[in-house]
Amino acid sequence: MTQSRRALGIVVVLFGLSGCGLHYWGKPGGSQDDFNRDSATCAKEASPQYGIFIEDVYRACLRARDWTRTQQQAPPPAGWYRGIE
Repeated sequence: MTQSRRALGIVVVLFGLSGCGLHYWGKPGGSQDDFNRDSATCAKEASPQYGIFIEDVYRACLRARDWTRTQQQAPPPAGWYRGIE
């Protein structure tokens, strides 16, 4: 296998593993202020003690507030916000 084919193969594998974008949170009618408030509340719930952050609790908390997490290309469309996870 030539060096260029090997390099191309590595790039293809890395691209496939990286996905097509970052995850963002959105909900119909949700504003940046709404997300910031809900995200801060959920972050507190997800860090019960000793500064340990429990990502699943954070995500469940936002979902309970009707936020949906999906992968978006950067920059994300209007109404989609980046969480702390």
